[in-house]
Amino acid sequence: MTMCVRERRTFFLATVICYSLLLICNLAYAQPTENTELSLQQRWGVTLDWIELELEQNEEVAADYERYESRLGTLIDAVEQHKAQASDALKIPQLELEALGAPPEDNEPAETATISAQRTEIDGQIAALQQQEKQAELMIVRAEQLLEKLIRSRGQRLQAELLTRSPAIYTSGFWKKVLTDSTAMSAKLAQDARELLNGQRRHVWTAWLALVLVLLCALSALPFGSWLKGRYGRQPQANETSYTQRTLSAFAEGVASGLLPAAIFGGIGLTLVHQELVGEQSMTLVKAVTLSLVLGVAAAAPVRAALVPYAPNWRLLTIDSTVAARLTRRIQWLIAFCAVMLALYRASEPYRPYSVELDIVGKLLIAFTVGLMLLDLLRQHFWRPATLQSDEAQPSRLPVALRRSLMVVVTTALILALASYVELSAFLVSRLALTLITLGTLLLIRRLLHDLLDRLISAWQDFIRIERLSGGSSSEFWLGSLLDFLLLGPVLYVLASAWGLPQTSIYLWSRRLLEGVTIGELTLSPGRFLLALLVFTMTFVASRLLRRVIYEHVLTESRADFGVRHSVYVGIGYLGLAMALILAIVTLGVGLSNLVLVFGALSVGIGLGLQSVVNNFMSGLILLAQRPIRVGDWIEVGGHEGIVRNIMGVSTEIETFDKASINVPNSELVSNSVVNWTHTDRTVRVIIKIGVAHGSDIQQFQKLLLNSATAHEEVLEAPEPYALFVDFGESALLFELRVFVRDAERYPIVASQLRFIIDQACRDAGIKTPYPQRHVHIDPGPKNV
Repeated sequence: MTMCVRERRTFFLATVICYSLLLICNLAYAQPTENTELSLQQRWGVTLDWIELELEQNEEVAADYERYESRLGTLIDAVEQHKAQASDALKIPQLELEALGAPPEDNEPAETATISAQRTEIDGQIAALQQQEKQAELMIVRAEQLLEKLIRSRGQRLQAELLTRSPAIYTSGFWKKVLTDSTAMSAKLAQDARELLNGQRRHVWTAWLALVLVLLCALSALPFGSWLKGRYGRQPQANETSYTQRTLSAFAEGVASGLLPAAIFGGIGLTLVHQELVGEQSMTLVKAVTLSLVLGVAAAAPVRAALVPYAPNWRLLTIDSTVAARLTRRIQWLIAFCAVMLALYRASEPYRPYSVELDIVGKLLIAFTVGLMLLDLLRQHFWRPATLQSDEAQPSRLPVALRRSLMVVVTTALILALASYVELSAFLVSRLALTLITLGTLLLIRRLLHDLLDRLISAWQDFIRIERLSGGSSSEFWLGSLLDFLLLGPVLYVLASAWGLPQTSIYLWSRRLLEGVTIGELTLSPGRFLLALLVFTMTFVASRLLRRVIYEHVLTESRADFGVRHSVYVGIGYLGLAMALILAIVTLGVGLSNLVLVFGALSVGIGLGLQSVVNNFMSGLILLAQRPIRVGDWIEVGGHEGIVRNIMGVSTEIETFDKASINVPNSELVSNSVVNWTHTDRTVRVIIKIGVAHGSDIQQFQKLLLNSATAHEEVLEAPEPYALFVDFGESALLFELRVFVRDAERYPIVASQLRFIIDQACRDAGIKTPYPQRHVHIDPGPKNV
């Protein structure tokens, strides 16, 4: 077996030498372009062969994953770039070949020798470039296979480590070993602490001068922190604050109370180390303490600035003040514990590796401390305000179920630690804590981005002077949804990294996700789909904003009719939707020729299954273009009468005088007879029918009707009102008062008011309006009967 391995190594070494000789020869005699391509492909092939050989011969490569992953990732990037260059170069000879046209058929005249030679040369160029693309694809496939092998090996190694039981922690020998090792470690750290005052340059005044200068710079930064808090920090007199103001205030407080002190501690620690004011043996201890102080202070200050236990109006979370104070204390305790553990870990770095027992105790301490902290945070009582009784509020089922599930996971992890599965326990608890912290941070970022988006939309609407809707517009909804969708990718990436998924796996899956599947000339990939969705959303939102600007500014200032404005408004909406769809389809990679085929296929399907819908939609376009009816017209169609309120895609909404809404298909409005009382003019005629008793003075009654008409302020003078003697009725002389009103919607109200006026005028003049009468005479017949 040893000879076999040696022979394989000798063979690959000889292969590398041969490839190097070929490369030198090609550099000397071959054409520059072909030589460059060959050298690149040879180098990539040798690299892949060598990595594959090392992976096959060495089973312990799991400890050096990053090196192999970096080499393979760099190689894939280089090959992809080369493939892209070849694809771009391939377009030129393809265009030239298209310009030459198709070769002549057998029964056609032969082309000239020059054209034939050019065609042959172009075909050779295309074949060479296509070969480069195929070879690049082959290299990428081989590299991805090696990456998958690394991922599987790494996953198997991690699984083996997590499922390996630690030595029994219940034996006296285990704890004696822990006590002995911890005592020895404490003695070493104490010795490091005693060496603090034995710096090599402790007697050099320039070193102390550097320390003094650092302290002066630190003191000079304190007024800047005070100014930052006063300028952007919390304002006690503010009663209402936006989320952006609260976030800016938390940032200012975090910088002033966290980053500046952390920078001061870091500057002092680095100065002590670099100026050699401390002993060489204690430098690691100083670095560890400095790093833990910097990270602890920098992490604790933003937590307190975000939760603000004593200022609810400036709190980033909508929780009670008691809960905020309780949560702040727990997180600060956790940060302090992590800082201490980090300091011990970094300070003991020169004395590694530790004993197995001491390493197990450290992981047990981390698992139980973080686990018990999580169990405390997951209790229902933890989040209940002090003023809330147990029966006042019932939490929703989803948080309760989620909380209980997390508590089961944490409890299981602690039980596993007691069962000697310390690695698995520490992994579960730490990853769960990191997941909760990540999700909480991303939720705060999401809320901040939504508030900023809302402010940008408000500023834009104020700039173009558009009145904002009370419930929010559809553009805000779509932009907010798009923002949430874009945040989904970073969330998944962070969570995958938190749970130990290798960066190579994420890269490989993302690459395959973006590449998709190629069907003919069309490449279907989630990446293109997401880009098409982004293009559609942005185009659709832009068209909606443009439509509102044109409707509320351009058309309003042009004094156009309301029906015209509505037609333009709806037309721009349809045009924007069509443009968004076309751009999204083109973004997917569908060419114009294919797009025509798609629309042709859709037309066949629409003609068979959605004929009535398309008929109504096209009728709606005809109504918007020819405008036989407009919004606000008074129409009669199909036994319905009312005011047109909205012309939609497939139907038109009519509001009757009873305030009922009726949707009439647009095809009926185009194909059937429609009575439009206000098509060219909103003036409408009102007819009042009335009768007067036989024998009355009809001249006087006619004047009474005309005077009643002119007495109403909404009756137009031109056309003037007139009273007609219509007919001789059985019980009365029949008249009609005909007047004109400017607004058709006032027709029933004006008619009723005129009837009141005429009745009062008849009473004042003593004129009676008869009602139908009929006299019945009964013939008694013969008396003998």
